[in-house]
Amino acid sequence: MADCELLDNCIFFNEKMEHMPEAADVLKEYYCHCFQKKCARYVYKKVTNKILPDLFPDDMEEVAKELGWELEKKKSDIKVG
Repeated sequence: MADCELLDNCIFFNEKMEHMPEAADVLKEYYCHCFQKKCARYVYKKVTNKILPDLFPDDMEEVAKELGWELEKKKSDIKVG
């Protein structure tokens, strides 16, 4: 899959993660090189054409809240006890 079209200008990776290059590389590999449509930043930008500067790539719950969406929880996400 091609790299995310938003990567070159992504504030999260180009500013907020610059002091954590190893962690940034892991997140980039997953979200920017493989699964852009699972990236909360990508989804929010595509839907609203805006950026939430403090949004993490894995924070789809925040995107859902901002957009008034309901997220489905998988059984594996539910903690018991």
